[in-house]
Amino acid sequence: MFKLYAFYCFIFPVEVKEWKERLPSLLEGYAPEDILNLDETGLFFRQLPDKSLTVKAKDCAGGKKPKNRLTLVLIASAAGKMEKMTVIGK
Repeated sequence: MFKLYAFYCFIFPVEVKEWKERLPSLLEGYAPEDILNLDETGLFFRQLPDKSLTVKAKDCAGGKKPKNRLTLVLIASAAGKMEKMTVIGK
């Protein structure tokens, strides 16, 4: 079962209108390839041991589940070009 979370906030329509009018002047002089959007997300993974004998029907007991995590960085330009995914982690 997946849990979905949503972040709700209220945006004032006046502020949206002001930004829509102001944004073209801020981006003036920049090529669409130079306007970037960056977002990061977490990827939890678990690396299996190299040498282990397990039976599929038995549950693993006696320990916590590992919380190994990598941070992935995704970048896209206003022209629609996606950059290579970058991994931040150990």
